[in-house]
Amino acid sequence: MKILIVTPFLPYLCATHAGGISVFESIKAISKDHEVYLFSRIEPFEINYVADLKPFCKEVHFYIFETPASRNPVSIIFSYMILGMKAHRLMKENAFGLVQAEFTETGFAMRSPSIPSVFVAYDVISKPAKRRLYVSKTLRKKIFNALRFKVTRLVELFISRKFAKVLAMPDGYRKVLLYLNRAIDAEVSPNLLHPDFDVYVGYAGGEAETLLFAGAMHRDVNVEAVPA
Repeated sequence: MKILIVTPFLPYLCATHAGGISVFESIKAISKDHEVYLFSRIEPFEINYVADLKPFCKEVHFYIFETPASRNPVSIIFSYMILGMKAHRLMKENAFGLVQAEFTETGFAMRSPSIPSVFVAYDVISKPAKRRLYVSKTLRKKIFNALRFKVTRLVELFISRKFAKVLAMPDGYRKVLLYLNRAIDAEVSPNLLHPDFDVYVGYAGGEAETLLFAGAMHRDVNVEAVPA
């Protein structure tokens, strides 16, 4: 089968984010039995990493986006819209048997595909929005976060309804999606990451245990997960 995979972040072997590595491993697994066509938004420095994908992809399509130094949200959102439009055009010009959209940004930007489709939800955005509501300490914060949670749930439902099937990473995410709408066809996606190292953290002399947080700390949900 010809499968189109659409992602806003280039997947490659040495990607600095877990999502990129996970998509790369997914492409490797799918390519064993199917023809994989990749369409990705990439940043200029990632051009050299496209070669990592060629052994596993029939074709690699991309468009270059340079993240503004100010991380202007309007420019970034516009880049996702371009990703969605170009992906739709690619589907019209080719006879793909399936399209797989990676990440929430892609799901939001793409139109409802006219071919069998899968959305891979690496994050469930309504979950941290609900947590922010619960920890709100002032009335003003509660009102703001209640509205934010409501809008986030509607956006997540809007995205999930576009695709024939949704793959959630942990089962907890699948349950959150089913809470939004029981009609969503959601399943748990297998974890294709294979860590090649072991971490041992011990304690001695009555000292507190050491806890390591590893993640992209420019993301607010990861920062919030680290106790003060």
